Amino acid sequence: MKKILLICLLILACEEKYSPLYAGLNLDETAIAEIAAYLQENKYEYKLKRDKLTLLVPKETLYETRMALAQKGLPKINGKYFAHIDPPPISLTEFLQNTKYRQAVEGYLALSIETFREVEKATVSLNKDTTATVKLKLHQYKELEGEQIKAIQLLVASAENELKAEQVSILDYEGNDLIAEYEARYKAEYEANPARKNVYSCGDGGC
Repeated sequence: MKKILLICLLILACEEKYSPLYAGLNLDETAIAEIAAYLQENKYEYKLKRDKLTLLVPKETLYETRMALAQKGLPKINGKYFAHIDPPPISLTEFLQNTKYRQAVEGYLALSIETFREVEKATVSLNKDTTATVKLKLHQYKELEGEQIKAIQLLVASAENELKAEQVSILDYEGNDLIAEYEARYKAEYEANPARKNVYSCGDGGC
């Protein structure tokens, strides 16, 4: 009996170190397999529960892992990305419930974006006109690359059903358009060598 209890406690202790990578998304086996393949290829630690539909990752790498997947356009889903966030108390008015939930989502997005080494601080605003604004403070001498910009846009766009990646603007804290700066930085390379355009561009659905 003591051995069984000890085993149960060890299992619970192990599970407490892990968090579901995504919750409430109803991803099918194909989507899970695609994500798992990426995690394995890039040596991210993860576990697959017995139901074969729930991926677990260490809590300390949760945001970093989600950001890395977003950079690759995974998972391919929109509007249900944040089902894991607990809803506000029903005792609040509908307006306050919506406000609290939006703030929780914005905070989650900011934490995820801050996993990029180039980013010192991030704030996210989901606007009422179906646009979004990301403000970033980058570390000194650091710049964002096209894939990172695309990942940020895709991740933020996943927060709202009607929000598209190209409707997500990315600014620094002085109000400078970081997407425009990125495009200007590589404009000469585009013109000089069109074959390298795919290397520098943000790709479809972003920038």
